Formats: sequence, structure tokens, C-alpha cells
Amino acid sequence: MHRIFEKLRDKITSWCLSERTVMIGDLHNSLDPSSCEIYTEDGSLKFIEQTNPVDLFVKTPTGYSRVKHSGKTVKYAVWKIDTETHTLYCADDHIVMTHNGWEVQCKHLIPYIHKLATDRGPEYVTSVTKQDCPEEHMYDLTLDDENHVYYTDGIVSHNSWLAGGFLLWYAMFNIDQTIIILSNKNANAMEMIHRIRFIYERLPHWLKPGLAEDGWNKHSVAFENGSRIISQATSDDSSRGMSGSLLFCLGGDTTITVRNKKTGDIETISLANMQDKLLQHD
Repeated sequence: MHRIFEKLRDKITSWCLSERTVMIGDLHNSLDPSSCEIYTEDGSLKFIEQTNPVDLFVKTPTGYSRVKHSGKTVKYAVWKIDTETHTLYCADDHIVMTHNGWEVQCKHLIPYIHKLATDRGPEYVTSVTKQDCPEEHMYDLTLDDENHVYYTDGIVSHNSWLAGGFLLWYAMFNIDQTIIILSNKNANAMEMIHRIRFIYERLPHWLKPGLAEDGWNKHSVAFENGSRIISQATSDDSSRGMSGSLLFCLGGDTTITVRNKKTGDIETISLANMQDKLLQHD
């Protein structure tokens, strides 16, 4: 009975809000996009067009959220993600959400291990394949809310800015903290610093913490409260000599050393494999 009322509510909401389903590329092109060049911190070009929609909302797991703008990227290889009832075409680094809140890049999804959040409830990934076709432009939405997740072909997608917001908050409201961002790729670690700076610059002036003398660079930021955020690529001597208050790792190939509390066994394992183990026991 509850499910019937949910369907009825969704139909009434769709009617009242004039809901319609469109391809994100068609949506982007209909909003009079302007040319731009937005680069990642490693110097590679990512976005080539951007729009500024007005009165446009997108469906999310918590309702409808306003779209700040849409962006068109350079061309990427196309990947196909199938779940039990959904299919999504995307880039390899596109981030989707599992049913229990994990963020996973599409290229790291494992069939019948990962279960994704969808508009029909949790569904297992049934296949992950790189398509044998020319590279294509991709599109992304930036939302005016705190969650930054929305439905793409019924699958919950995420643009990964939430993690940057958390790291900035931690540095702003905790004194004398050292936050270390590690990634298997230096470009990914620098990209997180870029996103943190993007969020910082859009905070109201009364909320922004003061910057230390050295301020921002491609690998770090330091605040007047004694806290700093440092990004590095993983290596044998990553973060050696630094006393870290918070460690944030990027990339499924990043390895960590763990100890089994029950057996006492110690092993070095990648974050991707660690996540898979946790999902199997979820």
C-alpha cells in the first residue's frame, strides 16, 4: 500500500512541476551555451562549454534541486554500465553512488559485487564494458545544494565535490590540523586542491578563514588558524616527517596496510579491494 501511495505522489509531483525527461546533451545545447576553457590543476583541458540555466531543476533522491549550470567536456572514451533494470553511458571516471553511500568511479565497478542506488531502489551492477566506438563529449551538472547527486538514466550520480567541502570545513573549524590528500596520481590530488579553492572562493567573506603568508599553491593551502591541507602522490616516503590529523586517499589503486582485529593478520591492500571486501560483508 505504501508503494502505491509513493507512485501516486510521484505522478502528482511530476504533473505539478511539469516534469519531463531529456537527454543531458540536448538540455545543454538548448540553454545557449558559451565557449569556455576550464582546466584541471595538471593543466589538461576539461570543459569547453558552460551554461547558466534559470529556473531549471533536476530530480535527485531527496527531491528537485536547482541547477547552477551545465558543462560540456572534451571527448572521453565511452563506458557502459548495466544494472538489473538500468543502463548508463558515461566516462570511465564518472562517479556513481552505491546503495550504502560509497562513491565509486565507473571503471572500478565490479558486477554482482557493487550495488548501486537507483530510482527503483538498490540494484546490482550486472556488467561494466568499455565501448568500441569513437570518444564522445560528456556533460555534467553543477547543483545548488549540499548533496551534489542526481539521477542519470535512473542511477544516482555524483560529481565528487562533497569530499572537498568536508576537507575545507575540517580545516576551517579545527585549529592546528594537517590534512593530507594522497592519490596514486599526482593530478588527482592537485585536482582536489583546485576544488577546495573553488569552494573557498565562493564562501561569504565573513565565513572565510584568513590565509597564511604562503596561501595557495598547486599542492597545498595554509590558514591563519594553523591548519593546512597538503596534496601528494603516493610513494614510499609520502607524508614522511609530517604529523597528519586527517588522511584522505584518492584512487582505487592507493594501498594501505591493515590489521585483522580477530586474526592479527597484517596485509597491504588497495582501497578498491578494501571497499569490495566491505561491500561483501555489508
